[in-house]
Amino acid sequence: MKLLPCHADSYQRRLDTEVLACEPGPSGFRITLADTVLYPGGGGQPADGGTIGGARVLDVIEADAPTYVVDAPVPVGPVAVEVDWARRFDHMQQHTAQHLITAIALRDLGLATTAFHLNPERSDVVLATPVVPPDVLADLSARVNAAIRAALPVRARLITEAELAEVRFRRLPGEHDGTLRVVEIEGVDRNTCGGTHVANLAELQLISFIAQENRQGVTRLHWLAGGRALAALDAATAREAELVGLLRCAPAEHPAAVARLLQQSKDQGRDLKAQATELAVFLGEQLAAAGPVGALHRPGGDLAFLNAIARAAQARRPDVLLLLTARAEGPAGAFLIAGPADAVARVAPAIATALGGQGGGRPGVFQGKATRLDQAAAAEALLTA
Repeated sequence: MKLLPCHADSYQRRLDTEVLACEPGPSGFRITLADTVLYPGGGGQPADGGTIGGARVLDVIEADAPTYVVDAPVPVGPVAVEVDWARRFDHMQQHTAQHLITAIALRDLGLATTAFHLNPERSDVVLATPVVPPDVLADLSARVNAAIRAALPVRARLITEAELAEVRFRRLPGEHDGTLRVVEIEGVDRNTCGGTHVANLAELQLISFIAQENRQGVTRLHWLAGGRALAALDAATAREAELVGLLRCAPAEHPAAVARLLQQSKDQGRDLKAQATELAVFLGEQLAAAGPVGALHRPGGDLAFLNAIARAAQARRPDVLLLLTARAEGPAGAFLIAGPADAVARVAPAIATALGGQGGGRPGVFQGKATRLDQAAAAEALLTA
Protein backbone atom coordinates (compact mmCIF):
# COMPACT_ATOMS: atom_id res chain seq x y z
CA MET A 1 0.00 0.00 0.00
CA LYS A 2 1.12 3.59 -0.58
CA LEU A 3 2.13 5.12 2.74
CA LEU A 4 1.89 8.80 3.61
CA PRO A 5 3.55 10.58 6.54
CA CYS A 6 0.26 10.37 8.49
CA HIS A 7 0.47 6.57 8.31
CA ALA A 8 3.91 6.60 9.88
CA ASP A 9 3.04 9.20 12.54
CA SER A 10 -0.56 10.15 13.25
CA TYR A 11 0.68 12.98 15.47
CA GLN A 12 2.58 14.82 12.72
CA ARG A 13 0.78 18.12 12.19
CA ARG A 14 2.93 19.87 9.56
CA LEU A 15 4.92 18.95 6.47
CA ASP A 16 7.17 21.06 4.27
CA THR A 17 6.70 19.91 0.69
CA GLU A 18 6.15 21.37 -2.80
CA VAL A 19 3.19 22.49 -4.88
CA LEU A 20 3.62 20.85 -8.27
CA ALA A 21 0.61 22.49 -9.91
CA CYS A 22 -2.22 24.90 -9.07
CA GLU A 23 -5.19 25.13 -11.44
CA PRO A 24 -8.48 27.05 -11.03
CA GLY A 25 -11.63 24.97 -10.90
CA PRO A 26 -15.39 25.45 -10.57
CA SER A 27 -15.33 25.38 -6.76
CA GLY A 28 -11.81 26.45 -5.82
CA PHE A 29 -8.23 25.75 -6.87
CA ARG A 30 -6.89 22.27 -7.60
CA ILE A 31 -3.52 21.72 -5.93
CA THR A 32 -1.14 18.86 -6.72
CA LEU A 33 1.48 18.24 -4.02
CA ALA A 34 4.70 16.30 -4.00
CA ASP A 35 3.72 14.82 -0.63
CA THR A 36 1.15 15.42 2.09
CA VAL A 37 0.64 15.02 5.82
CA LEU A 38 -3.15 15.13 5.40
CA TYR A 39 -5.03 11.85 5.70
CA PRO A 40 -6.92 11.42 2.39
CA GLY A 41 -9.89 9.49 3.84
CA GLY A 42 -10.91 5.87 3.56
CA GLY A 43 -11.83 2.85 5.62
CA GLY A 44 -14.78 4.68 7.16
CA GLN A 45 -12.67 7.62 8.34
CA PRO A 46 -13.24 11.04 6.72
CA ALA A 47 -10.35 13.00 5.22
CA ASP A 48 -8.36 15.48 7.27
CA GLY A 49 -8.98 19.19 7.10
CA GLY A 50 -6.16 21.69 7.10
CA THR A 51 -4.33 24.29 5.06
CA ILE A 52 -1.87 24.34 2.18
CA GLY A 53 0.22 27.50 2.16
CA GLY A 54 -2.52 29.13 4.25
CA ALA A 55 -5.30 28.16 1.82
CA ARG A 56 -8.07 26.09 3.41
CA VAL A 57 -8.55 22.56 2.10
CA LEU A 58 -12.11 22.08 0.78
CA ASP A 59 -11.94 18.60 -0.74
CA VAL A 60 -9.72 15.66 -1.66
CA ILE A 61 -9.65 14.91 -5.39
CA GLU A 62 -7.31 11.93 -5.50
CA ALA A 63 -6.37 9.81 -2.51
CA ASP A 64 -3.41 8.01 -4.09
CA ALA A 65 -1.77 11.12 -5.61
CA PRO A 66 -1.89 14.02 -3.10
CA THR A 67 -4.35 16.36 -4.86
CA TYR A 68 -6.70 18.81 -3.14
CA VAL A 69 -9.20 21.59 -3.75
CA VAL A 70 -8.42 24.74 -1.73
CA ASP A 71 -10.16 28.10 -1.36
CA ALA A 72 -7.31 30.28 -2.67
CA PRO A 73 -4.47 29.95 -5.20
CA VAL A 74 -1.09 28.72 -3.94
CA PRO A 75 2.13 29.40 -5.91
CA VAL A 76 4.06 26.48 -7.36
CA GLY A 77 7.10 25.72 -5.22
CA PRO A 78 7.86 25.14 -1.53
CA VAL A 79 4.85 25.10 0.77
CA ALA A 80 3.82 24.17 4.30
CA VAL A 81 0.92 21.75 4.72
CA GLU A 82 -0.73 21.93 8.14
CA VAL A 83 -3.31 19.61 9.69
CA ASP A 84 -6.53 20.74 11.37
CA TRP A 85 -5.40 19.07 14.57
CA ALA A 86 -8.73 19.20 16.42
CA ARG A 87 -10.40 17.33 13.55
CA ARG A 88 -7.50 14.88 13.16
CA PHE A 89 -7.32 14.00 16.87
CA ASP A 90 -11.11 13.60 17.10
CA HIS A 91 -10.99 11.13 14.21
CA MET A 92 -8.05 9.32 15.84
CA GLN A 93 -10.08 8.89 19.02
CA GLN A 94 -13.26 7.76 17.29
CA HIS A 95 -11.52 5.35 14.90
CA THR A 96 -9.41 3.74 17.61
CA ALA A 97 -12.54 3.42 19.76
CA GLN A 98 -14.24 1.58 16.91
CA HIS A 99 -11.37 -0.91 16.71
CA LEU A 100 -11.64 -1.50 20.45
CA ILE A 101 -15.43 -1.89 20.45
CA THR A 102 -15.40 -4.23 17.45
CA ALA A 103 -12.61 -6.40 18.85
CA ILE A 104 -14.07 -6.81 22.35
CA ALA A 105 -17.63 -7.27 21.08
CA LEU A 106 -16.41 -10.14 18.88
CA ARG A 107 -13.86 -11.70 21.22
CA ASP A 108 -15.79 -11.54 24.48
CA LEU A 109 -19.45 -11.36 23.46
CA GLY A 110 -19.54 -13.09 20.07
CA LEU A 111 -20.98 -10.00 18.33
CA ALA A 112 -19.55 -9.37 14.85
CA THR A 113 -19.31 -5.87 13.36
CA THR A 114 -20.61 -5.56 9.79
CA ALA A 115 -20.20 -1.78 9.28
CA PHE A 116 -18.76 1.36 10.90
CA HIS A 117 -19.68 5.01 10.45
CA LEU A 118 -17.64 7.95 11.76
CA ASN A 119 -20.09 10.85 11.57
CA PRO A 120 -19.59 14.50 12.56
CA GLU A 121 -21.51 14.23 15.85
CA ARG A 122 -21.59 10.55 16.77
CA SER A 123 -20.18 7.27 15.50
CA ASP A 124 -21.74 3.84 15.24
CA VAL A 125 -21.00 0.20 14.61
CA VAL A 126 -23.49 -2.18 13.06
CA LEU A 127 -23.57 -5.47 14.98
CA ALA A 128 -24.88 -8.72 13.52
CA THR A 129 -27.58 -9.21 16.15
CA PRO A 130 -31.26 -8.16 16.29
CA VAL A 131 -30.81 -6.43 19.65
CA VAL A 132 -28.18 -5.75 22.31
CA PRO A 133 -29.91 -6.32 25.69
CA PRO A 134 -29.19 -3.80 28.49
CA ASP A 135 -27.04 -6.25 30.47
CA VAL A 136 -24.95 -7.11 27.40
CA LEU A 137 -24.50 -3.43 26.57
CA ALA A 138 -23.45 -2.73 30.16
CA ASP A 139 -20.94 -5.60 29.94
CA LEU A 140 -19.53 -4.26 26.65
CA SER A 141 -19.23 -0.76 28.15
CA ALA A 142 -17.43 -2.09 31.21
CA ARG A 143 -14.99 -4.10 29.11
CA VAL A 144 -14.02 -1.36 26.67
CA ASN A 145 -13.58 1.22 29.42
CA ALA A 146 -11.50 -1.23 31.46
CA ALA A 147 -9.20 -1.56 28.44
CA ILE A 148 -8.94 2.24 28.31
CA ARG A 149 -7.99 2.38 32.00
CA ALA A 150 -5.37 -0.29 31.34
CA ALA A 151 -3.66 2.22 29.01
CA LEU A 152 -2.88 -0.41 26.35
CA PRO A 153 -0.45 0.67 23.60
CA VAL A 154 -1.70 1.07 20.02
CA ARG A 155 0.81 0.51 17.19
CA ALA A 156 0.75 0.49 13.40
CA ARG A 157 3.07 -1.71 11.33
CA LEU A 158 3.31 -3.38 7.94
CA ILE A 159 2.81 -7.10 7.33
CA THR A 160 2.81 -9.38 4.31
CA GLU A 161 -0.16 -11.41 3.12
CA ALA A 162 1.48 -14.48 4.61
CA GLU A 163 0.86 -13.05 8.08
CA LEU A 164 -2.86 -12.44 7.54
CA ALA A 165 -3.90 -15.57 9.42
CA GLU A 166 -3.19 -13.81 12.71
CA VAL A 167 -4.93 -10.56 11.77
CA ARG A 168 -8.59 -9.51 11.79
CA PHE A 169 -9.80 -8.09 8.48
CA ARG A 170 -13.05 -7.79 6.54
CA ARG A 171 -11.63 -7.53 3.03
CA LEU A 172 -8.34 -6.69 1.40
CA PRO A 173 -7.87 -3.43 -0.52
CA GLY A 174 -8.33 -3.80 -4.26
CA GLU A 175 -4.72 -2.77 -5.03
CA HIS A 176 -1.70 -3.07 -2.78
CA ASP A 177 2.03 -3.64 -3.18
CA GLY A 178 2.26 -6.89 -1.23
CA THR A 179 2.34 -5.34 2.24
CA LEU A 180 -0.58 -4.39 4.43
CA ARG A 181 -0.81 -1.90 7.26
CA VAL A 182 -2.03 -3.35 10.56
CA VAL A 183 -3.16 -1.42 13.63
CA GLU A 184 -2.60 -3.40 16.83
CA ILE A 185 -4.13 -2.82 20.26
CA GLU A 186 -1.77 -4.73 22.53
CA GLY A 187 -3.32 -7.99 23.69
CA VAL A 188 -6.72 -7.14 22.21
CA ASP A 189 -6.73 -6.75 18.44
CA ARG A 190 -4.77 -6.67 15.21
CA ASN A 191 -6.68 -5.29 12.27
CA THR A 192 -5.83 -4.15 8.74
CA CYS A 193 -6.43 -0.40 8.57
CA GLY A 194 -5.12 2.70 6.83
CA GLY A 195 -6.56 5.24 9.28
CA THR A 196 -4.97 7.44 11.92
CA HIS A 197 -5.06 6.26 15.53
CA VAL A 198 -4.00 7.26 19.03
CA ALA A 199 -0.82 5.73 20.43
CA ASN A 200 -2.40 4.55 23.68
CA LEU A 201 -5.96 3.69 24.69
CA ALA A 202 -5.65 6.09 27.62
CA GLU A 203 -6.03 8.91 25.07
CA LEU A 204 -9.59 7.72 24.39
CA GLN A 205 -10.49 8.81 27.96
CA LEU A 206 -13.83 6.99 27.84
CA ILE A 207 -16.43 5.46 25.52
CA SER A 208 -20.12 6.14 26.11
CA PHE A 209 -22.86 4.13 24.37
CA ILE A 210 -25.78 6.50 23.80
CA ALA A 211 -28.37 4.74 21.63
CA GLN A 212 -29.16 1.73 19.50
CA GLU A 213 -31.38 1.19 16.46
CA ASN A 214 -32.75 -2.26 15.72
CA ARG A 215 -33.85 -3.02 12.19
CA GLN A 216 -33.65 -5.79 9.61
CA GLY A 217 -32.02 -8.19 12.05
CA VAL A 218 -29.04 -5.99 12.96
CA THR A 219 -28.28 -3.36 15.60
CA ARG A 220 -26.75 0.04 14.91
CA LEU A 221 -24.98 0.96 18.17
CA HIS A 222 -24.22 4.67 18.58
CA TRP A 223 -21.38 5.86 20.80
CA LEU A 224 -19.12 8.76 21.69
CA ALA A 225 -15.44 8.60 22.58
CA GLY A 226 -12.85 10.98 23.98
CA GLY A 227 -13.56 14.66 23.53
CA ARG A 228 -17.04 13.97 22.17
CA ALA A 229 -17.98 11.95 25.27
CA LEU A 230 -16.59 14.61 27.61
CA ALA A 231 -18.44 17.38 25.75
CA ALA A 232 -21.69 15.39 26.00
CA LEU A 233 -21.08 14.88 29.73
CA ASP A 234 -20.50 18.62 30.22
CA ALA A 235 -23.70 19.42 28.30
CA ALA A 236 -25.69 16.88 30.32
CA THR A 237 -24.33 18.33 33.57
CA ALA A 238 -25.34 21.83 32.49
CA ARG A 239 -28.84 20.65 31.55
CA GLU A 240 -29.15 18.85 34.88
CA ALA A 241 -28.20 22.00 36.78
CA GLU A 242 -30.78 23.99 34.80
CA LEU A 243 -33.46 21.39 35.54
CA VAL A 244 -32.63 21.52 39.25
CA GLY A 245 -33.47 25.23 39.19
CA LEU A 246 -36.61 24.82 37.07
CA LEU A 247 -38.06 21.76 38.83
CA ARG A 248 -36.76 22.70 42.29
CA CYS A 249 -35.79 19.17 43.18
CA ALA A 250 -32.75 16.89 43.17
CA PRO A 251 -31.68 15.22 39.88
CA ALA A 252 -32.89 11.80 41.07
CA GLU A 253 -36.39 13.27 41.42
CA HIS A 254 -36.52 14.79 37.93
CA PRO A 255 -38.35 11.90 36.18
CA ALA A 256 -41.15 11.89 38.79
CA ALA A 257 -41.40 15.68 38.67
CA VAL A 258 -41.67 15.71 34.88
CA ALA A 259 -44.27 12.92 34.98
CA ARG A 260 -46.38 15.01 37.39
CA LEU A 261 -46.09 18.07 35.15
CA LEU A 262 -47.13 16.07 32.09
CA GLN A 263 -50.17 14.71 33.91
CA GLN A 264 -51.09 18.20 35.12
CA SER A 265 -50.79 19.51 31.57
CA LYS A 266 -53.00 16.69 30.30
CA ASP A 267 -55.62 17.39 32.99
CA GLN A 268 -55.53 21.12 32.30
CA GLY A 269 -55.88 20.53 28.57
CA ARG A 270 -58.96 18.43 29.17
CA ASP A 271 -60.43 21.11 31.46
CA LEU A 272 -59.68 23.87 28.95
CA LYS A 273 -61.35 21.90 26.18
CA ALA A 274 -64.49 21.50 28.28
CA GLN A 275 -64.48 25.20 29.15
CA ALA A 276 -63.99 26.15 25.50
CA THR A 277 -66.99 24.04 24.57
CA GLU A 278 -69.10 25.73 27.24
CA LEU A 279 -67.96 29.16 26.06
CA ALA A 280 -68.73 28.34 22.42
CA VAL A 281 -72.27 27.27 23.33
CA PHE A 282 -72.79 30.44 25.37
CA LEU A 283 -71.52 32.71 22.59
CA GLY A 284 -73.52 30.89 19.93
CA GLU A 285 -76.75 31.17 21.88
CA GLN A 286 -76.12 34.89 22.46
CA LEU A 287 -75.65 35.46 18.73
CA ALA A 288 -78.82 33.55 17.89
CA ALA A 289 -80.81 35.52 20.46
CA ALA A 290 -79.56 38.86 19.05
CA GLY A 291 -81.14 38.49 15.63
CA PRO A 292 -81.03 36.82 12.20
CA VAL A 293 -77.60 38.31 11.37
CA GLY A 294 -74.63 38.35 13.73
CA ALA A 295 -70.85 38.69 13.91
CA LEU A 296 -68.25 37.83 16.50
CA HIS A 297 -64.53 38.62 16.39
CA ARG A 298 -62.26 36.84 18.88
CA PRO A 299 -58.59 37.62 19.65
CA GLY A 300 -57.86 33.87 19.84
CA GLY A 301 -59.28 30.50 18.89
CA ASP A 302 -59.34 28.38 15.78
CA LEU A 303 -61.75 27.00 13.21
CA ALA A 304 -62.87 24.23 15.57
CA PHE A 305 -63.92 26.88 18.11
CA LEU A 306 -65.70 28.94 15.46
CA ASN A 307 -67.58 25.88 14.21
CA ALA A 308 -68.71 25.08 17.76
CA ILE A 309 -70.12 28.63 18.10
CA ALA A 310 -71.92 28.32 14.77
CA ARG A 311 -73.46 24.94 15.67
CA ALA A 312 -74.76 26.30 18.98
CA ALA A 313 -76.27 29.36 17.26
CA GLN A 314 -77.92 27.30 14.53
CA ALA A 315 -79.28 24.82 17.05
CA ARG A 316 -81.24 27.69 18.61
CA ARG A 317 -82.02 29.60 15.43
CA PRO A 318 -81.52 27.72 12.09
CA ASP A 319 -81.96 30.83 9.94
CA VAL A 320 -79.18 32.87 11.60
CA LEU A 321 -76.40 34.17 9.28
CA LEU A 322 -73.03 34.55 11.02
CA LEU A 323 -69.55 35.92 10.36
CA LEU A 324 -67.03 34.64 12.92
CA THR A 325 -63.30 35.43 13.05
CA ALA A 326 -60.42 34.42 15.31
CA ARG A 327 -57.14 36.30 15.18
CA ALA A 328 -53.98 34.25 15.61
CA GLU A 329 -51.25 36.88 15.22
CA GLY A 330 -51.44 40.41 13.84
CA PRO A 331 -54.20 40.69 11.22
CA ALA A 332 -54.03 36.99 10.30
CA GLY A 333 -56.27 34.21 11.52
CA ALA A 334 -59.36 32.14 10.69
CA PHE A 335 -62.84 33.10 9.50
CA LEU A 336 -66.14 31.28 9.15
CA ILE A 337 -69.44 32.17 7.52
CA ALA A 338 -72.43 30.01 8.49
CA GLY A 339 -76.15 30.12 7.85
CA PRO A 340 -78.71 29.24 5.21
CA ALA A 341 -76.91 27.77 2.18
CA ASP A 342 -78.18 30.38 -0.33
CA ALA A 343 -77.22 33.28 1.96
CA VAL A 344 -73.73 31.89 2.58
CA ALA A 345 -73.18 31.31 -1.15
CA ARG A 346 -74.23 34.91 -1.86
CA VAL A 347 -72.00 36.73 0.65
CA ALA A 348 -68.99 34.42 1.05
CA PRO A 349 -66.95 35.49 -2.02
CA ALA A 350 -67.10 39.20 -1.18
CA ILE A 351 -66.39 38.65 2.52
CA ALA A 352 -63.40 36.38 1.75
CA THR A 353 -62.01 39.05 -0.57
CA ALA A 354 -62.49 41.78 2.03
CA LEU A 355 -60.65 39.70 4.62
CA GLY A 356 -57.82 38.77 2.26
CA GLY A 357 -58.77 35.14 2.74
CA GLN A 358 -59.22 31.88 0.91
CA GLY A 359 -61.29 28.87 1.84
CA GLY A 360 -64.13 26.56 1.01
CA GLY A 361 -66.62 24.36 2.70
CA ARG A 362 -70.02 22.78 2.30
CA PRO A 363 -73.55 24.10 1.82
CA GLY A 364 -74.24 26.51 4.63
CA VAL A 365 -70.61 26.84 5.80
CA PHE A 366 -67.65 28.69 4.25
CA GLN A 367 -64.38 28.77 6.22
CA GLY A 368 -60.70 29.44 5.70
CA LYS A 369 -57.62 31.49 6.54
CA ALA A 370 -57.50 35.27 6.30
CA THR A 371 -54.69 37.83 6.23
CA ARG A 372 -56.76 41.03 6.78
CA LEU A 373 -58.90 40.47 9.85
CA ASP A 374 -58.35 44.15 10.62
CA GLN A 375 -61.05 44.64 7.94
CA ALA A 376 -63.62 42.62 9.91
CA ALA A 377 -65.97 45.60 10.34
CA ALA A 378 -66.13 46.15 6.57
CA ALA A 379 -66.64 42.45 5.98
CA GLU A 380 -69.41 42.36 8.58
CA ALA A 381 -71.34 45.02 6.65
CA LEU A 382 -71.44 42.65 3.65
CA LEU A 383 -73.67 40.21 5.57
CA THR A 384 -76.68 42.37 4.78
CA ALA A 385 -75.56 43.68 1.39
